[in-house]
Order: sequence, then structure tokens, then C-alpha cells
Amino acid sequence: HDLSHFDALYLATLGGAEALGMENDIGSFESGKAFDAVLLSADESVRAVVLEFPDGTAETPEDVLQKILTNGDDRNVRAVYVDGGVSVALEGLRPG
Repeated sequence: HDLSHFDALYLATLGGAEALGMENDIGSFESGKAFDAVLLSADESVRAVVLEFPDGTAETPEDVLQKILTNGDDRNVRAVYVDGGVSVALEGLRPG
């Protein structure tokens, strides 16, 4: 079976929470839910991996999502949030 980048993102977030029976507590950006997240950047100035398609740079948000999910790595991480606060930060964000 083929797994689209949208399916992969769903399984890593709300789909995973549903599989664990925790969809009321985690898995989406809703008020009252626990917030753990990784802020990624595909910006040219911080891009550490090749995020270009053979025919040129992605233009749509869907293209950027696909590239960051398939080609991105730890060099694209800008911040890590744990329990609602910045735990690790780059680019001027402050932990707290």
C-alpha cells in the first residue's frame, strides 16, 4: 500500500493518539491538550538538506510538507516544545 505524506503526518499525530486511545489528550493543536512539538524550517537560509524537486523548488505548502517529511532531518529543527514550553531553541527563541 502507498502511504501519502498526508497519511504519514496524520499517523504521527492524531492517528497515533487515536491508536493509543489518547485522542482527547494529545494528537492535535486543540486548547486543553498536551503540547509537545518540533518546529521545523524549510527556509532557504536554514536549509541543511536538499529540499528541491528535480523540476525546481516546491511552491505549495503540500510540496514543502512532502519534502520536509521525506528529506528533512535534525538540521531542519528550529525548536522543540515539551509540555507547552520551548525546551530547545534556535534562531532566537528562548527556552522556558
